[in-house]
Amino acid sequence: KSAVSIISNIAEGFERGRPREFQHVLRIARGSCGELRSQIAISADREYVSRSQHQKLARQLIELTRQISSLMKYLETQLK
Repeated sequence: KSAVSIISNIAEGFERGRPREFQHVLRIARGSCGELRSQIAISADREYVSRSQHQKLARQLIELTRQISSLMKYLETQLK
């Protein structure tokens, strides 16, 4: 659910066409990245996914979080 929420929030915010609203939903998407990282950690603890899968997914989510943050910073410069 949180994985779908990430891309859904980004798409929704982009389609609204207003930078402030886009920033708002990007914050929500970034939060969903954190939520998904914790769910993946729990999955690894319960051995639903391997430690190597967990590490790979966690790295990808950290990178996605950075990308979302960069987009938010860019939007902030456009609003000034």
